[in-house]
Amino acid sequence: MIVIYAEKPDIAEKLAAILGKCCVEDTELTLDILIDSKFKKKLTAYENEKGFFRCVFEGKEYLVTWGFGHMAELKQAKEYDPKYKVWKEENFPFVPEHFQIQIKKEANVKKQFQVIKKLFNDVKTEMIINATDSDREGQLIFDWVRSLSKTKKPCMRLWLNSYTKEEVVNALHQLKSNDDYINLTRAARCRSLADWLVGINLTAVSTIKYGTSKNMFPIGRVQTAVLYMIVEKELELRQFKKETYYVIEAQCRTKDNKEFTSTWFNEDGNKLSDKEEAEEIVKSLKDLKGKVLNYAENETRKKPPLLYDLTNLQMDSNIKYGLTAKETLKIAQKLYQEQLLTYPRTDSRYLPKSKKVEIEKIIKSFPCVYENLKENVLKYLILENNRVFDDNKVNSHYAIIPTYKTATEDLSQKEIMVYGLVARSLLKVFMCDVAYSNKKIVIGIGDETFAFRGRKIVKEGWRAAEKKLNNIKLDYEEESDSEENTIDMTSDIKINIDDEVEIMKINVVEKISRAPARFTERSILRAMETCGKKVVKEELREALKEHGIGTPATRADIIEKLISSSYITRKGRYLIPTEKAKKLIERLPIEEIKSPNFTGEWEYKLSLVEKGELSSEDFFKESMNTAISMTEKLKTTKREVIGCNTLGKCPECDGEIIEGKKGYGCTNYANGCKFIIWKNACGAKINSANVRILLNGGTTGKVTCRKKDGTTYTARLKLVKEKDNEHYKVIAIKV
Repeated sequence: MIVIYAEKPDIAEKLAAILGKCCVEDTELTLDILIDSKFKKKLTAYENEKGFFRCVFEGKEYLVTWGFGHMAELKQAKEYDPKYKVWKEENFPFVPEHFQIQIKKEANVKKQFQVIKKLFNDVKTEMIINATDSDREGQLIFDWVRSLSKTKKPCMRLWLNSYTKEEVVNALHQLKSNDDYINLTRAARCRSLADWLVGINLTAVSTIKYGTSKNMFPIGRVQTAVLYMIVEKELELRQFKKETYYVIEAQCRTKDNKEFTSTWFNEDGNKLSDKEEAEEIVKSLKDLKGKVLNYAENETRKKPPLLYDLTNLQMDSNIKYGLTAKETLKIAQKLYQEQLLTYPRTDSRYLPKSKKVEIEKIIKSFPCVYENLKENVLKYLILENNRVFDDNKVNSHYAIIPTYKTATEDLSQKEIMVYGLVARSLLKVFMCDVAYSNKKIVIGIGDETFAFRGRKIVKEGWRAAEKKLNNIKLDYEEESDSEENTIDMTSDIKINIDDEVEIMKINVVEKISRAPARFTERSILRAMETCGKKVVKEELREALKEHGIGTPATRADIIEKLISSSYITRKGRYLIPTEKAKKLIERLPIEEIKSPNFTGEWEYKLSLVEKGELSSEDFFKESMNTAISMTEKLKTTKREVIGCNTLGKCPECDGEIIEGKKGYGCTNYANGCKFIIWKNACGAKINSANVRILLNGGTTGKVTCRKKDGTTYTARLKLVKEKDNEHYKVIAIKV
């Protein structure tokens, strides 16, 4: 008997259907029956009762069981020691002597783990096959469940790039020992432990310093670096001052009546800050003719974009269709599980050479909406020497491409959008370059020089695949590459050096400098990929990937965490930092945790652990020492509540009074101030309005007070200083 462990129930269903001879009550499980909505209820009931599927594949019995993603987790600090239930500054930094993991406490998770544990340790079980997602986190998910099950059975690894029947069967015939992926497991553990240390210690101390029990300040190696970039962009925008400048434009006409606009320039550029100076230049050129001083014409080509990795798919889905990064990942994951796309959580934009034999079959399987493009691509398909096939640039997974399974009309519009982007990307890489005709004309008018630059597409090439399909309306126009921003696409001028040019009009044009744009999801994803460096060329961006912030699989969640932590908000396309975020970044004294380069370096070192080029012990020791030193540095800062409404001054010290879970306390509580007004003082319910009155020395309106024996009376409340000491208390004055 062989046990297969899948990451989620729906993956287990597909594996069981592919293995075959698996019956749910009286129905055999097939890929077709899985999409039958009437069958789904029966299937769910079966899964809840059994927890596994029994199959027969090539004469052997297989039991396919499943988890629920991350079933196991690192214990929280309070589970090591009850003193961490309440955060006190003196208890941090906290580093467990031995890290401990546990199964999550949800009832369905605990129940399913008992099924897994029993199967993993069954005397009939010959071996276990790890079929979790083929990446770092998938490896960790299995490793922790396996560890908690205490199984001694041999484990093999099923490594998949897609869920087609052919791919699954081939992978089952090419199983490797799970131990062959030990470096992937080590890197995943290092990432998890290091981020736990940074997160728990800095979140606790930052909340003690800046927040309250109702206003926490989560800090993380990755999320805080991303937040820093968003806040810095907002500050740059706020500090920006519009500047008016002037350019001089000359309307020119050639001998054959072709008109074009040229722009004045000198050695300092083409902008003038003084309008009078610009007008003087225009006056000096009145009634003069122009002469061609220089003329250049050349042809340039633009190669097709590389195939998609997850981050670039998320960026294009955002700019073209307004999908969030999380939406795109969810859709791509579903299309992967429906066998329509290959593995989505990849960081590669290349294919192994072994995929060449499948390309024609995949393109032929595209839906009929791509018919014209398919025909053109297949007619001239050249696979040899195509830059997309590069074994050296494929690690665990290759680029996202469609499988040979044809997409049906059952897809939702958003699924069509994402599938369409991926399908067109595969078509584009096998299409011709876009060819441009470029012209530059330098005109002399009197003692001044003017220039015209134009560009025209002379061969459409892969841009033919950019056209809208299925009448899907694009929410936003695609952002232009910077090299194309100021180019006249209609230029067809023919001219020679020394030709005379008629000057029809010369104008001073007033312009205003543009403010820097806020981050969209597309631009923040690109910034995360390149550690904030502004890089346009694809090949250069690829070279920076190992130093990027986060991984393709985690970047969408980082954005969502920042939103759920009240650090940023979405406003249309843009990501806007809150006042809470801006104040945190301003006050947080730890530059490393804010630095994109720092977290990028950690990601790079984790990739070295994956490759076996850096020991996990060395990485963990370094990350532990870093977490400790950052925590100690944060502890030295002054307590200052931010992002929270204060109710008044503390009567016992120079602190502010803020609302907590059970009472209204002083922001200096961490420094020893014990002042508090309980929310049920004198048996009465006290709200924030009452607290403001009390802090100002006033007496509240009538309130109902309840005695310990349950009887009630009416009173007014007042804050008074206790006799013989400096402390204050609330008293009830009966009325």
